[in-house]
Amino acid sequence: MTKGLRRILFAGAALVSLAVALFWVRLDVQEVKAHLDRELTRFTDVKLQAEQTSLSLLHGIGLRLDRVSFKHPQYEIAAGHISITIRLLPLLLGKVEVDTLDIHDALIKIRPGSMQLTSGSISALPVERIHLIRSTIQTMDGKDILNNLHLELRDIGPNSETLWEIQAQQDKQSISGHGSLSFASGEIKGGFGKLKFDQVALARIQPFTPKAVHAFISQKNGALSGALTLDIIKNSDWAVFGELELSSDDKEEPVRLRGKLRHPDEDQLNWHDSFIHLSDSAVIAINGQCLQNQCSTRLQAGNIELQTWSPVMPAGVKFHQQLFGSTKLDANIRWNHEAWQGEIGFNLKQGRFHYNDDQEIALPELQLTTGKLNGNASSWQAEATLTSPGIGGSMQITSSQQTSGLKKMFIVAEQVESRFWQPLSNVLLASLDARPDIKASGIINGELQLVQNGNAKKLGLKVDAGSALVAYGELFAKPAKTAALCQAEISWDGNDHGNQFKAIALHDCQLGDATLQQLKWLKKSKRQSLQISHVAVNFDQLKARSIRMTGQLNSFRGIVKGSSSSSWPENSEQGWLQQMNGNWQLQNFGSETWNASGAVAVSEGRLSSHRLRLDGIHGPAEIKGYLSFADQRGEIDLLSAHLDLNRLPAPPGQAGDKMVISGSIQQVNVNLLQNDWQELNAAYVWKAGKLRLKDLKAAFAGGEITSRSLVLQPNKKGLGLHGKVRFRDVQLEQIQGIFPVLQAEVKGTLHANLELHGNIPDLHSAQWQQTNGDILIYSGEWKQQGKAESLTEMLGFKTPETRLHAFKKLESRFRIAGKDTTFSFIKLQQQDDFYRGSAKISAEGKLAGRVEQQNDAHTSYTLFGAWPFYYWQLTQ
Repeated sequence: MTKGLRRILFAGAALVSLAVALFWVRLDVQEVKAHLDRELTRFTDVKLQAEQTSLSLLHGIGLRLDRVSFKHPQYEIAAGHISITIRLLPLLLGKVEVDTLDIHDALIKIRPGSMQLTSGSISALPVERIHLIRSTIQTMDGKDILNNLHLELRDIGPNSETLWEIQAQQDKQSISGHGSLSFASGEIKGGFGKLKFDQVALARIQPFTPKAVHAFISQKNGALSGALTLDIIKNSDWAVFGELELSSDDKEEPVRLRGKLRHPDEDQLNWHDSFIHLSDSAVIAINGQCLQNQCSTRLQAGNIELQTWSPVMPAGVKFHQQLFGSTKLDANIRWNHEAWQGEIGFNLKQGRFHYNDDQEIALPELQLTTGKLNGNASSWQAEATLTSPGIGGSMQITSSQQTSGLKKMFIVAEQVESRFWQPLSNVLLASLDARPDIKASGIINGELQLVQNGNAKKLGLKVDAGSALVAYGELFAKPAKTAALCQAEISWDGNDHGNQFKAIALHDCQLGDATLQQLKWLKKSKRQSLQISHVAVNFDQLKARSIRMTGQLNSFRGIVKGSSSSSWPENSEQGWLQQMNGNWQLQNFGSETWNASGAVAVSEGRLSSHRLRLDGIHGPAEIKGYLSFADQRGEIDLLSAHLDLNRLPAPPGQAGDKMVISGSIQQVNVNLLQNDWQELNAAYVWKAGKLRLKDLKAAFAGGEITSRSLVLQPNKKGLGLHGKVRFRDVQLEQIQGIFPVLQAEVKGTLHANLELHGNIPDLHSAQWQQTNGDILIYSGEWKQQGKAESLTEMLGFKTPETRLHAFKKLESRFRIAGKDTTFSFIKLQQQDDFYRGSAKISAEGKLAGRVEQQNDAHTSYTLFGAWPFYYWQLTQ
């Protein structure tokens, strides 16, 4: 037999044997699967289930399991199909040994911590090679960890060097790596590996990390990029070193992590020579360890710009975004899987708070030292002391966050100097969108409480600034050693677009001797409410103590005491006044031009008083009645008054134009146009900025004045007068101010019926158009010094002749129209002589007229002259 023939026969025998073996296997596929189930159960304590099992010859002899699933307490696997390749030689000898396990399109769900970097159980798997193809790993609640995963383990065995290679990618995120694990008798004796991360979400790596850092990872957002080297000594002894970059979703500068992490034994972890790079120049050195899930670390950093801490600030904290300065940190933190605690020393130098884009507040050096600091994954609490080196006083701070997200901060300031508290107070104002303009010197004591729940915030203040000098812009100032106590609460909703204030409350406040028990302002359901309880202010005393307040308050004088409340629609300008209720006691309360004394009751915007005394630049008066801002009406009686109206009051504003007030005037004395109008009585109506007097009666210049209806209207020119008046038995010589008008001394008894249309104090005829009337003077006398005509009279060496005219009776009727004042008839009686005529006076004061003596000759006289010198002479 030739050598070639022997080879052919041997190959044929092999083929026949293979065919027989294959036939046997085809008949016992279920037996092979049962064998695999037993092996899998022995090594992994799980039972494999497949909807369909079939023989596969694609890559050698094997099985194909379709729609496969099996569960374990730590993981679950559901695969599209699994291809199992069986070794040929053991199979021919009647023994089943698996060579390769290819798992396609698998969904693998795991619990956090179930997959560690090293595991000796890999060597005991009853396969030589495992290949995961197009698979996905998720957490038990369905969150993706690795997508499109390709993982290959080769040369698996208890005394082998197993090679591994991994690759996973989802969108821009990817993980890749390779390495080896050396086994001896099923135990790891060494290994290495390299891993590369590119924009991998931090949450994806949590299941592969020690439990001690799970709580930290679960609170962070962001993505990892970088490379790590894995050094494995044995099962539980491994280390990883390299550099990673953590980038956040909010455009903060990435944080770089550099150093070495060692796992020397079960439940042990340490890190040293490690650094956190917040920026190129901001580096935090960290050293620490974990033992039996009890971890601790120390963080040290110096000369770090405050803004570079942004990536490590708690979520939702944005206050630091406006702070700048150089910081120093020395912290010790301890934690386990349930809670953490620590001590922190934090220093800020050259601090600045930026607001309104281009403005800033300089801060003193600040030193924060914690006495208590602890928390867990969802809550924390802290106690700290804030001081400023070289400046007296301290602030004790207690702060916390509950699981619900509720945050609280409580600050107690003890004997704090102004260089410390003044800039911090201005920072607080600026953060509330208020003007930060506090200026101060001296020491204060106080408490501050800040509560935040989502966007809802509440600020509580209790301040004692009695020994300090405090000023706030032009609105408020108080000297040192003047009592200044108050408790305040402010509630608002704050977001990136600003603050919407909801409530402001003041309690137990004192400024000098002024006191306020309570003030509450509330905005809710499109309504506002204001309640003031037991306020007592002596404005004269505040002024005497050099206490300055906001413009309008600073102008007040006297004492006011009382309480009030109101509720009104938020868009109503005067709704608070229209809905007010309360009681007030006034004592010389008012301004420099007026004040009031008496009791005032307020009900639904209606102010009433049984007797209120008023005083001011126009004189004293007493009134009673009510004024309703709700319906813009009032009834006020003027009981008595002594008023000086020579300086006329300013016209009222729009609010006065809307008010309708009626009442009576009783026994009032008025000095107007330098004359006394005594015992004035009238009914009146104030409406549309006009005062209408009805049935007016007053004593005037030894006689009286009456009017059925007279309208007075304050305006820019003075006081407008419209109506008919009657003068009876008025003594001309008693009328003050008549000489400057007439340039003559007059006497006599005046009777007149006048219809007035004009403005006082301007008596020019142009301002009195359509004024007319009848004038009657008895027993009159006109005395006037003549006009200087000769040179000696002009030079003052000689007094001009005095002109004296006496008459029994003078009657006239006049009307002012256009530029002229027309006297339609004139009747004059001198002794037994009678004259009748008419005249006209122009706007320039020129007289032209004619009278005729009532005698047999009918002698005629011409009237002529220019104001104030009028003459008559016989007509030729």
